[in-house]
Amino acid sequence: MLFVPPSIPPILAQTEIKSDSYFKTYTEDDNRFSIEYPDDWVSIGGHPDALAGFADQYNWTTSFQVFWNEDNTRDSSSDSKILQGIETDEHDLCKDYTFAEDNRKCSDFMAAESYVMYTDDNEKVYFVSMTYALEWKDVAGKIDGKKYPATSVRTIIFDGDGSWEMPVEAHGSDTYVKYADEILYMIKSFSSDPTPVQAPSPTPDVITSDSSFKKYTFDDDMFSIEYPLNWVLGGGHPDALEAFGDKRDEKTMFQVFLNEDDPKNNRSDSKILGGMEWNEWALCHGSTFEVGNRECTDFKAVESYVTYTNDNEKVYFLSMTYTLEWSSSFSSVKSHQEYPTVRTVGTVFDGNQSWVLATESLYTDNRYSDEILYMIKSFSLDPNAQQQVQPTPKSVTSIPDWVKVNARWWSSDQIPDSVFLQGIQFLIKQGIMVIPPTETSGSSGSQEVPAWIKNNAEWWAEGQIDDNTFVSGIQYLIKVGIIVVT
Repeated sequence: MLFVPPSIPPILAQTEIKSDSYFKTYTEDDNRFSIEYPDDWVSIGGHPDALAGFADQYNWTTSFQVFWNEDNTRDSSSDSKILQGIETDEHDLCKDYTFAEDNRKCSDFMAAESYVMYTDDNEKVYFVSMTYALEWKDVAGKIDGKKYPATSVRTIIFDGDGSWEMPVEAHGSDTYVKYADEILYMIKSFSSDPTPVQAPSPTPDVITSDSSFKKYTFDDDMFSIEYPLNWVLGGGHPDALEAFGDKRDEKTMFQVFLNEDDPKNNRSDSKILGGMEWNEWALCHGSTFEVGNRECTDFKAVESYVTYTNDNEKVYFLSMTYTLEWSSSFSSVKSHQEYPTVRTVGTVFDGNQSWVLATESLYTDNRYSDEILYMIKSFSLDPNAQQQVQPTPKSVTSIPDWVKVNARWWSSDQIPDSVFLQGIQFLIKQGIMVIPPTETSGSSGSQEVPAWIKNNAEWWAEGQIDDNTFVSGIQYLIKVGIIVVT
């Protein structure tokens, strides 16, 4: 029986593309291009030759990648000839897929649309869309021999001695239609002349903490690290070289791992961070009661960036949140109760191996964020060297980005009012969150939180209102005595 591909509604090359999604900007490491992508999509590694990749989810149904093709210049061909050439190339690509080489086979190719559109920078884009059927062999999650409908888009922008290529592939009968506006928005947002941006510096050069620290040196001087004086050693994963816990109830655990045969090679910073994010999602996704004693859900990456240790070793840093549930109780953890969790991972490459500094905490108020960053920065592969750290005042920002995670949990009733308010109070007292001076009315701290405050927290977490509007609600809580700052 002939496979009938999904129909694609006609999409005009509008001057303006509108979408219900919120977008964030991705700028390539060498500032060669920038592009906007939906804030609920993820940055993925994609094809080894891709400069960037994006997907609607970690086990993606829609992928969007960016390639640079050297020596692919525009000749004197007309627009129609160029579009026809792209269509022919895609037909041949489909025909050439084999199970032996690609673990998949492509059939029932049908061209859908082809036209010329323009980016927001007025760069000419050659746009071709098509449908086909895919069969996989020995691929997890796919049934051998079954035909899966797919829709693909290929766009080309000629740029001097080469061309930019942005291919999209969506699996499912209606997936492309679902994301059509987002895909066109991304294409139009592409810029080969991005506004120069300063590299993010989420952490200051020196991390200070109210805790006192002591130095730990691993056997044979492989590494050293400083950890809080009131933390304890041991109790971690069997593969960890060492573990440090905030208390013996194991609610916060910092562990050090060594991965052999894991060189950096020539991967860009963004590719490494994207790979770390995908690996962490896979780790969470694979934690189920069927295979272990805990289950992980609701994974969300929070932030990723590059920082440096006090020895000037490059650290790839990723933070994320998820929900954990255990099959049996231990310490202060109860079985089959959901626990919102914060995790951070710092990776340091060292020749043909890598060091992983991983922390998992059931405290959602980030009470140990300074201590964790201090530990990462103190990590040294030369334990006998004297680290030069000049004390400086604690770095302050108006509101750290990770507070939005707590606000989102609070607004959806995943954590009670008392926990969120105590967390905000702690952040203000520690100088981590700074708000304008606020006079109090002398009221008691026993009043109920108004509903509009919680609404503000949700809207702020989703980016619908700015920091100042959210802070005005916090000021109100201080003024009426619900939050007490002394």
